[in-house]
Amino acid sequence: MYPLEVRSEPHPPYDVVLPDALGHPVLGFRNGYWFHIGRDGPARPLCARTAIIGHPESAGPIVQVMCWWMREHHDHPQAIDLGTELALTVGEMSRRLHARGPAAW
Repeated sequence: MYPLEVRSEPHPPYDVVLPDALGHPVLGFRNGYWFHIGRDGPARPLCARTAIIGHPESAGPIVQVMCWWMREHHDHPQAIDLGTELALTVGEMSRRLHARGPAAW
C-alpha cells in the first residue's frame, strides 16, 4: 500500500510540506502519500492515520491536503485508499471521543 522506497536525499520534491512549531519541515506529501521528513535521516512513509494522530496540530491541513489530492486525482487508485484511511481515522477518533463522554467535547 505504501512505497517502501527510502530516498537518500534529505528533501525530495513534495507537493506539500508542513512545518513543525518552529517552522522546520516535518511532513511531506507527494503522489498521495505522507512522509515524515526531518533532519534526522531519510524520509519515511507514513499512513494517513499516523500523520493525523501523530501531528494533531496539523490535522486540519493534513485532511485538507488529502481532500485536495483526492479531488485532483479522483481516478488514481491511491485516491480511494486515502479516502478509506481518512474515513477509518475519523471513525476511530469519533469512537474515542464518544467514549470519553460529552465533557470531552
